[in-house]
Amino acid sequence: LVSKTEKESMFPTHFMTQLRHHIENSQIIECTQQGLDRVLKLSIKKRDELGDYQIKHLYIELTGKMTNIILCKNDEIIIDALHRIGPNDLIKRIIMPGAKYRLPPVHELKDPYLDPYNKELSLCNQFFGFSKSLEKECLYRMEQGELLHDILKQINESESLYLYSKD
Repeated sequence: LVSKTEKESMFPTHFMTQLRHHIENSQIIECTQQGLDRVLKLSIKKRDELGDYQIKHLYIELTGKMTNIILCKNDEIIIDALHRIGPNDLIKRIIMPGAKYRLPPVHELKDPYLDPYNKELSLCNQFFGFSKSLEKECLYRMEQGELLHDILKQINESESLYLYSKD
């Protein structure tokens, strides 16, 4: 017997079909991060039916509840998205095929490498690029006497990635 979720996973979603069509046999030509935010842009080059190169962009937004993957043409017009967001939703941007891609709203956050740390605010509420897990790690190390600047420098220069089973 096959469960309903197993049956559904045997057939690709419309978005997966679109990804295969547009980026299969393509080459990643550039990978950029939006500041220190958790938005990654992959620029992808592929030959079309006529042999000409076409550039597409794949945005990977790892922003908590609104995590998404969005495929766009070179002119930033959305081809498709994993999670579509229409104009009736309470979000300030539209993520639908044919709409112009806009980055997620920017919060009034500072750069932890340039701006001073305010002990009155949480790290997540004052700096770009901080998740709850990173904030917990930094606060723990700061309680042990390390400076935030030194912790961030060590993290930035590290070649290791640590995963916690609870996360």
